Amino acid sequence: MPYTQDVANNDPPESSEKVCKKCKLKIMDTCIKCYKCDDIYHKSCHRQLISKGKKAIIINDSVMLCEEHCREINTIVESFQDLIKELKNEINILKTENGITRQDNNKLKNDLEEMQLQFREVGASKEKEIKTQKDEIAAIKLQNNNYKHINDKLKKELELTQLQFDEPQNDQNIRNAISKIREDLTINILSLKEELNENIINRFNEMQQHLLSQVKDKEETSHKIAGKTYSDITKRSKDVVILKPKQTLGSIETIDIIKKNIKPNEVEVGITNIRPLKEGGVAIGCNTTEQMVKLEAEVISKLGNTFLVKKSSLQNPKIKIVGLGDELNEEDLKICLKKQNPSLKDINGTFKLLVCKKMKKRYLAIVEVDPEVFAEIMRLKTVFIQWCECDIYEHISIYRCFKCGGYNHTSEKCNENPPKCLNCGRDDHPEKDCINDPVCINCSKVNKNQKLNLTVNHSRFDYDCAVYKRLCEIGKTKIRYSI
Repeated sequence: MPYTQDVANNDPPESSEKVCKKCKLKIMDTCIKCYKCDDIYHKSCHRQLISKGKKAIIINDSVMLCEEHCREINTIVESFQDLIKELKNEINILKTENGITRQDNNKLKNDLEEMQLQFREVGASKEKEIKTQKDEIAAIKLQNNNYKHINDKLKKELELTQLQFDEPQNDQNIRNAISKIREDLTINILSLKEELNENIINRFNEMQQHLLSQVKDKEETSHKIAGKTYSDITKRSKDVVILKPKQTLGSIETIDIIKKNIKPNEVEVGITNIRPLKEGGVAIGCNTTEQMVKLEAEVISKLGNTFLVKKSSLQNPKIKIVGLGDELNEEDLKICLKKQNPSLKDINGTFKLLVCKKMKKRYLAIVEVDPEVFAEIMRLKTVFIQWCECDIYEHISIYRCFKCGGYNHTSEKCNENPPKCLNCGRDDHPEKDCINDPVCINCSKVNKNQKLNLTVNHSRFDYDCAVYKRLCEIGKTKIRYSI
């Protein structure tokens, strides 16, 4: 774990200056603290919390990780486990579809065995040519270019030859012959090794290229089915029925119970996917909203005593009208849109004014409308209201905290401590006193937590912020648009 590298230097603070977070009493004895957030407890208080079910990771006698940071680690571990499961599934699919590749592998193995046999035959033929030095060649092959044994044997032969011949000239001739034989042996063996290595490398390169091409073809086939991309196939359904067990069950058990009691062909619904949720819950995607309602009624009638059932329906789209000259109520705004814009004269259905507030000089209004009306208004790009031509934008509701600058919560529920400058992200000055260049705190946080490399040199209000764009994409998946 990356946060353990400096644990030895993080001794607990002086006991006279800290207070136990549980009992709120001064710490006069040894204590234990969280490495990440510096929360301090008496050791006895911390043991009581552990006995009551509070989770923690004990690093040593005086340092631990509290439950909140344990959850962060568990979340990362779960995400990696999910990723590993997906990769294993894809690997299994590739394995089942790559029978031809395995046959090619077996063929390549046979070819390699044939090459080895050929190498042995070549070696045998060379041995026949140099019969007088057969033992020396075998020793060289077994000892990987170690010629010590050959040299010793040649020396012994030279001594025997010297005893047999008295003349110096004969002695010199024998030495020259032995030296020549040894040089010939060395050259022959090196050439054999080079030839064998070259053949093996070429064969393996061919095998690698063949396997890569096979894998690439399989990936392209699996990622494109019936003209649809991989993301289209795996895209989550927007009409979902959610089931959560009233008693402790696992997601697999929940799915088995549902499949035993609910028959889609009898209910006449199309199921797009089934996804496991936390605490044994299951999300069932339906093909249409009508089918979602039918499935919800069937599940309630048969499994209502066992599961909590709810549906996740889509919201109507919202438009943002910028540049109003005056503050208008809902009825006046609708009349202006219908009478001053001919293509909107037949506005019917949902038309709900959510917000109408003053900006610097003019007013801004946010209106919820039907998908068909939304499509027509967005096509116009601008509308005429009273004496003004107003710009039109799609509005996606995203909660923004004005304490930490983050998303999906408000300042009342923010846990950021200590507060940071929302312009540059530093904690040594407030935003009003900041003179630094803007740094997006949301992109910086994502880079740190997920080890990405997003651009951070922009304001947190920048519409091109990668984190903001991603949240907008997620928000659009919860909106019903006209087809």
